[in-house]
Amino acid sequence: MNGQHRSAGSVMVRVLNMEGRPVPRARLTLVDRGGRMLGHGEARADGLCELAVPGAEPYVLLGGATGHLPGTTDLDVTARLLSDETVLLLREVTTARGKVSEDSLYMPVPEALAVFMDDRGNVAGSAVTSDDGCFEVAGLRPGGYMLMVLHREFEYWLRAVHVGGTEPLLADATLTRRLFSCLGVVLDARGEPVPGVLVRLADGSGLELREHADEDGRFGFPAVPQGLYELGIGERPSSRSVLVAENLTHLEVTVPDP
Repeated sequence: MNGQHRSAGSVMVRVLNMEGRPVPRARLTLVDRGGRMLGHGEARADGLCELAVPGAEPYVLLGGATGHLPGTTDLDVTARLLSDETVLLLREVTTARGKVSEDSLYMPVPEALAVFMDDRGNVAGSAVTSDDGCFEVAGLRPGGYMLMVLHREFEYWLRAVHVGGTEPLLADATLTRRLFSCLGVVLDARGEPVPGVLVRLADGSGLELREHADEDGRFGFPAVPQGLYELGIGERPSSRSVLVAENLTHLEVTVPDP
């Protein structure tokens, strides 16, 4: 056994990752077929660990390490020499980190949902962004994923990403704010269309959209970000509040009598 010395009634286990490199500090546990724990140990820097075996019978060897999926293998002492070395393979997992920003001023987007989906449509991991727009998803197996970022005020963002090795995956996303159309008509007190009137749509941040009604009194704002707006006529104070969270096609605004 490569010159390794060990006590009688023990087995030598070498813990490796899927690329054949040692996994130091992996925790190993030996159980019998009835589920009783018979011993445990920790792998050295070279991935080796010696475990005592109480007798010549079948056992189950369990192992785990930070950044790896748990692994297991059968250990049938009755069918092998104790001088043989047992290899336990552990598959590495990866942490994905990223930041979600909006595409106009590149400000962070909190409360966005980042979802990793595998090629079978299963959700492998998800996280919600913090106040600084950052997210972290741990425990991703190596392979290809679709990363989707969702937020109620923005168009969804989708990109193929590949996870491999132990280095964290960096996956930033830039979202485009959802835009809605707001269409309506200007009426007088008798319910008749009023042409040529200036229509204003303004939010509390200083954004103001202006459009003149056509000859039929109709107006339209084709690209309005989601939010709460005040709808007004000319330079008069705003006449009503409008919540824009979907396309609005039947807005009405009345010109007051002089």
